[in-house]
Amino acid sequence: MTGYMSNLAGVVVSLAVGVLASLLWLLLLFSVKPRLEVEVKCRQLNNRPAAGWVFIVTNKSRTTAVQLQARLWHVVPATVGFPTRQRVALKNEALFQLSGTRASRHRTSEQRVDRTGDNRFRFLTDPADLRLEDTLGDNDRLLFQVWAQHGFTNFGRVKTLVVKKDDLEGS
Repeated sequence: MTGYMSNLAGVVVSLAVGVLASLLWLLLLFSVKPRLEVEVKCRQLNNRPAAGWVFIVTNKSRTTAVQLQARLWHVVPATVGFPTRQRVALKNEALFQLSGTRASRHRTSEQRVDRTGDNRFRFLTDPADLRLEDTLGDNDRLLFQVWAQHGFTNFGRVKTLVVKKDDLEGS
């Protein structure tokens, strides 16, 4: 009877250790996602404000984010039912990769001149002279969404930014 109990205890301990190790590994993998930050600014042309808006996405994680996809929506709230949304065009809606902070700090002089390898990307409204603040009502919102995946694990993250008309006029 003693041998049976020690075998059973060994199996239970081994099972518990295996489950705990798997759980810790999954927690580690799920924590490795792109960390994105989004801000909206007025477009600049020759260091002067121009018509149109730019949504700046910054990759705050150390590793490269891949398969970025951005969407901009004009959301009109409804008094009854669901709000409606209309898509607003962006000049580029997809980006293959966005460098992390580590790669951005170690760019070569050629990359700096070419403005490549940075951990920031600017999504521009299209057409360039689009005046969103004129088309938004007082209760309307702009919803900017960007999706990115981690380069190794392929786990993804969506970052959203909701902008009101007052926020655009203040920028």
